[in-house]
Amino acid sequence: MNNPKKPTGKKSNNVYLILVGVFLMLLSAFLIFLYGKKATQQKSNKPEPAEELEPETEPETEPEAERKDYANDLVELFVEKGLSEKEARFWISVSAHETAGFTSPVYNENNNLFGMKQPEERKTTSLGQKGNYASYENDEDSIKDIMLWIEARQFPKEHGTIRQLTSDMKNKGYFEAPYLEYTNAVLKWHKQLFKS
Repeated sequence: MNNPKKPTGKKSNNVYLILVGVFLMLLSAFLIFLYGKKATQQKSNKPEPAEELEPETEPETEPEAERKDYANDLVELFVEKGLSEKEARFWISVSAHETAGFTSPVYNENNNLFGMKQPEERKTTSLGQKGNYASYENDEDSIKDIMLWIEARQFPKEHGTIRQLTSDMKNKGYFEAPYLEYTNAVLKWHKQLFKS
């Protein structure tokens, strides 16, 4: 009897390899098609880029501009009392922090720029205690009083940085708040009032 020829292993392996190769090519083509379609959809969903404009700086509001002008007027009063302009700006930044930007009730009712308590032992320009704080006739008297505090405490009249000033203030008992919290607030006010 004649037995039909069985396929040899070489031919079946070649056919198998060809089928696997064709399958991989079709799979690759399909994936490329899907990826290309997805990329096209993503591109079409993206908005057109806006025309590049120069960034606008927000105009100062009227109260901010007035506050800066007021701060500069206070700096001049300090300079008249013997501080450098740089040190005066540091102290006005302290004042802005103490008075919430020159808006606190203690400032508005007592003309107290620095949150000063009524002194008991040193010279003062205070008219007396009003509430828990010293009260002054005007801003100039409040500045004169902080200068008297500086003299009474033998406080340095010049500092290289706000951090040095607030460190000395903390050491002399001027404020009770945590040093970094107080210093960062004063730095913020300095930037807001004196940096363009």
